[in-house]
Amino acid sequence: MPRTGDRQSAKRRRGPLAWAMLASLAIHASFVAALVSRPTPPIRTLELTDVVGQAETRLELQPDKPAAAEEPPVPAEPEPPPPEAPEPEPMPDPAPTVAAELVLATAPDAEAAEVPAAPAEPAPAPPPAPAPPPAPPPPAPVLFAGVQAQPADTVVYVVDGSGPMASSLPFVFAELERSVRRLAATQRFGVIVFRDPPEGVRGFAAVERYQPAGRLGTVEATDLNKAGLSAWLRTIRPVGRSDPVRGLRAALDLKPDLVMVLSRTIPRSGPGAETAAHTRNALAELDRLNPASRQTHQRRTVIKTIQFIDEDPSGLLQSIADAHGDGPRSYRLLTLDELGAR
Repeated sequence: MPRTGDRQSAKRRRGPLAWAMLASLAIHASFVAALVSRPTPPIRTLELTDVVGQAETRLELQPDKPAAAEEPPVPAEPEPPPPEAPEPEPMPDPAPTVAAELVLATAPDAEAAEVPAAPAEPAPAPPPAPAPPPAPPPPAPVLFAGVQAQPADTVVYVVDGSGPMASSLPFVFAELERSVRRLAATQRFGVIVFRDPPEGVRGFAAVERYQPAGRLGTVEATDLNKAGLSAWLRTIRPVGRSDPVRGLRAALDLKPDLVMVLSRTIPRSGPGAETAAHTRNALAELDRLNPASRQTHQRRTVIKTIQFIDEDPSGLLQSIADAHGDGPRSYRLLTLDELGAR
């Protein structure tokens, strides 16, 4: 049984240790209270540990006491819970900074603003629009031996190349070349020579056409084509009998605006009834080839006729001009006296 003195000695040794533990608990409690109550981030764990370490160091520096009976180990106090992590501070909004930088970047230089800007030069005036090309000249009136027709874009001369025209052909060719020379370059023309060659005679076609460079139809009234016509006409030889309808048939196939028939029609041998029937048949065929419009009563092609030397007793050329001409002067007779005067 222990003695009373030993108990008192043990009590004296436990007294300072108990006070140290109470002091440590008080310090821990104060720090925990401070951490919970402060809005600012809590004291770092390192600082709290340092304070506890200092208190334990002071306890170790107490003077040694006589050894006493071993006391049961004091259970270690639980460590305080770790402090809550502080809420992250909000990041500063970069928009004001960027806006300020943009303002500084776009702000005009004070020195540059003081210099007045030079007046802008006026834009050069656009170049004037090119003038439109001049309108082509209107077609020239067609004139042959004093017989004038209305202006036409295309004209075809139908020349009688029969035997009775032998004495008149030099005059006809001269007037034909003169008429073609008056045409404008924008007009077109054609020349057809017709005849009814006798049987058994070779080398003469019933219809001959002026076709420079082998071109079919009408040609442009250029200087080259006009000059070529003169050379071609010198190759024509009169032969056979006259047949104007044959030449008109070939001319109307070209659909010209104007046809001028230059002929010396000689009545065919035979009774008058046969001649009259020939005239009726010729006029009927021309009506079919060059019909009148039902609305305007006008024909596609105007036909004018010129009779040489003698009046046509059959009246064929006169009838053609009356039905297909453009007026009372669509038929003309050139006598020997008139031919000599020209």
